[in-house]
Amino acid sequence: MYHDQTGHVTATVQGYCGMLVSGRFQQDEPHMEKAAQYIRSNGGLKNVHFMTKWMLAVNGMHPWPYFYAPLSFLLIPTYFPLHFYHLSAYARIHFVPMMIALNKRYTSHEEFPSLAHLDANMSKNPFDWFMAREERSTHHFLTYMRSYTALDSRLDFFRI
Repeated sequence: MYHDQTGHVTATVQGYCGMLVSGRFQQDEPHMEKAAQYIRSNGGLKNVHFMTKWMLAVNGMHPWPYFYAPLSFLLIPTYFPLHFYHLSAYARIHFVPMMIALNKRYTSHEEFPSLAHLDANMSKNPFDWFMAREERSTHHFLTYMRSYTALDSRLDFFRI
């Protein structure tokens, strides 16, 4: 982190979960309570990256979303404008297992601690999976780019 950053909710959730799952730390310890307060004050689990939500769901620490991934996407012919092989190799290697786990609602059989105390409205909105506002989002990138006045006029067609 840079000196002017206050924190990163996704990284905090990952660290918090790792510390809880290790069994060496408890929720009532001062540094864990401080991390939990930071997570809640920054929107809770709805504001973490969707891959973190997927990791939490696979481990039974977050509910799966209400929708299913269309596996028929894998069968679209290669001459179609958007098909599976247009994704980068990095995306392809993760995409299929993630889609299958999502559709099967796979959850490990291990007992992991609940994270319900981090987000009271954890399963209320089925679209929370992709609504996180974080640094990797297109909106954040364009807002960052607009902050440079020289580029602002060139980015008018990206207005959100």
